[in-house]
Formats: sequence, structure tokens, C-alpha cells
Amino acid sequence: MNMLWKPIVNSPMSIEVPHVAASYDLESLESWKNASSSWQQSDQMDYSVWGEYSEIAKTGRFLLPYRNEALSRRFAELHTALMLQREGFTCWGGVYLFQYGSPVVKGKGNSMANTNEVRSMAPWRWPSEIQDALSFKPRNPDLVGYSEERNEWRFCEVKRRGEPVDLDQLRALAVLHLLTGAPVAVIRVTNGDRISPPSFSCDIRYKDGTTLDWIWQRD
Repeated sequence: MNMLWKPIVNSPMSIEVPHVAASYDLESLESWKNASSSWQQSDQMDYSVWGEYSEIAKTGRFLLPYRNEALSRRFAELHTALMLQREGFTCWGGVYLFQYGSPVVKGKGNSMANTNEVRSMAPWRWPSEIQDALSFKPRNPDLVGYSEERNEWRFCEVKRRGEPVDLDQLRALAVLHLLTGAPVAVIRVTNGDRISPPSFSCDIRYKDGTTLDWIWQRD
């Protein structure tokens, strides 16, 4: 996976979010499917069945496949988390950076613990605090990552082949970049397919009279 995520800020209202490929081989996907069956047979107790994903799986930071799901479900997010981990990032799923509507009962991993852990580490203003400035409902990203070595945060939306990108997901990533300065991206988990377009342009909508005093300033 290309780690050079470079959002382009044309203005506080117009941002280009990069579209990045995270490649996998078919053997990894087949191993994941086999592990999904073994996971249920072990009453969701034997983390070793996840093979190269076992270390991430047993952190409790991600929702693992449950009964009656398609065997390939959750693969894209855990594969992306593994790619980030290999680059020195700790990753969390289900972090509530923004709040909207009713709380989701079934989150990704332990959403409350994940949110509290990230919030305790975050050096930037918490996104829900500036949410009232937005005239759309931002979607929380699939993954939040942090590298202590790089001293760098990352936010990404993970998509499988052919899965569409929601405009409010893009806008949320753009706002997170404006707020924190952190790289953001849409990650397309793919088996060698070319991705198009190389980036997504989005316009951010703000409420009338909004003061954008929270936008991150480059050094």
C-alpha cells in the first residue's frame, strides 16, 4: 500500500481525498475465509485461526465475523489494518470521532474503549466539538491509525472492490484533515485491479455564519 497519502486542499471548502490501493493475494483471502469458519467452530475463542491477522484480531479493537455473515466480511478492514501495522501504526476500528443520531448498538470491536483510548492520546481538538459548524452529517471513518515513531495520525475509509464511496464519508475525511493535518484516504482493497479515479474531489458544506477558527495551520 502506498503510504504517501496526500490530500490536496484547494480551499476550506474544496479538498481532494486520495484513493489508494491495498493489494492482497488470493491465498490470503482464502485463508481468511477458512479462518472465519474455524473461528465459529472455536466459539470465537481461538485467535490463532486468523494466522497473520491473529495479533490484530486479539487486540479487541475490531469487530470480527459473526455467525451467518459472508465469510469474506471484515477482511478488507483487517487487511488494511495489517498493512498499516507493518508500517508501524496502531489501528482502531469503530472510533466515534463524530456523533450523530442514535448510538449504534453493534460497533466495530469495543467502540467505547476504542474511542476513549484514541481521545486520551489525541493532540487535536475532538471532531465532535466542531461538528455544529457542518451542514452535513459526517460519517466516522473505518480506521484510525497512529504511529509513535512517525508521530503521525491517519484516518481512512475502507472499500471493497466495486463498493461505492458515500459523499458524507469523503466530506468527513476532508474535515478530519482540515482539523488535524493528518493524512486521510479512501483505501480500496483489491487483488491487482487498477483503481480509478486517483482521488475524489469533494465540497464541504458549512452552516451560515460559521467561523473556521479550528482549521489546522501548517508550520
